[in-house]
Amino acid sequence: MECHEVQQLLAFVDRKCGELDDTEREIVQQHLDKCPACAELARAERQFDALIAPVMVDVPVPTTLHQNILAKLDADRGRVPWKTALAMAACLLIAVTAGWVWFQQTHPELKSADVPQLFFNGNQSVESVEGYLADRGVDAKLPGIIDGSLLEEVDVVHVKGKPVAKFTYLRIENGQKNKAYVLALSPRDFRLGELTHGMKIANMNSVFVHHEDGYVFIVYCSSLEAFRQFLKA
Repeated sequence: MECHEVQQLLAFVDRKCGELDDTEREIVQQHLDKCPACAELARAERQFDALIAPVMVDVPVPTTLHQNILAKLDADRGRVPWKTALAMAACLLIAVTAGWVWFQQTHPELKSADVPQLFFNGNQSVESVEGYLADRGVDAKLPGIIDGSLLEEVDVVHVKGKPVAKFTYLRIENGQKNKAYVLALSPRDFRLGELTHGMKIANMNSVFVHHEDGYVFIVYCSSLEAFRQFLKA
């Protein structure tokens, strides 16, 4: 048996109680015979008992003490002190409030008035399109050389971690659909010196570069001839 185990049992070694049986008392005593430190603690424990024993014996104990204690326990069973109840209620209120605030912040309300803003309406002015992008943190403008009435879709893509506007133009002629795609690159977000005006991208005959008002537009269409159909008259 280890010292810390023996020290926990010292209070029961010399007392007539059912906490220790004879075998356990013998094991503890064997440890005390070999361990001076624990033996000293045991002597101190016995001295303390010897000092308080006469006092405890002389204290009159009412014959009804046991019944009074049980009655008090029965009366208090299930009763929560008002301070404890108030603290519990306050904690519950804080938890509920914090949960509600978290829910409000992480689950924004979507109203019917918000739905039109989620979709791009092709019949919008240049100002409204550029404002639509600015609200999404995108610095972009529409290319002035392309007929704005053919604008079908506005999207935001990411190029090297930066948000970039992507314009989709649609032209229908004689039942045939033709599309042109344009990426609008801002000089505030990219170093664009290598992309010169009018250049064609290597191995991509349908992609070319257009400069306008400091912005660089990368245009993709089925062919340069097809793209000319999107230009303003």
